[in-house]
Amino acid sequence: MTYLDQGGDDAEDSDADPNNGNMTVFETLTSGEHNPNYDAGYYECPKIYVLDLPIDTVCPGSVVGAIHIITDPEAANISWTGGEEIGLVDGSISDHITDIPAFVAKKVNKKVTVTVTATWVIALFRNRS
Repeated sequence: MTYLDQGGDDAEDSDADPNNGNMTVFETLTSGEHNPNYDAGYYECPKIYVLDLPIDTVCPGSVVGAIHIITDPEAANISWTGGEEIGLVDGSISDHITDIPAFVAKKVNKKVTVTVTATWVIALFRNRS
């Protein structure tokens, strides 16, 4: 679930209250009355799949081919950081699938960690009755 009452617009936030079993407040509407401001949001952290990652030792000066990234469910953005020392430029894309570009490996004398991050999918359900 998303957090309760985030933002300044009650019609655009989540009204699901964790103290109320993730339900909105109870309201009785009379015939013909309409209140579209009750809604509930949730997010799901995507799984990140990394394909075509070299599993053997990469020698300095060798070309590391494109590394294929897929997220499920579809993320809004994918980014990668931390590879500058080995020749991989940080980057990002607004999509759920991408290729981290190929690069020429540089020599380093330590372990390097590249972090891949994907933003989650956010959904908002509105009461339309």
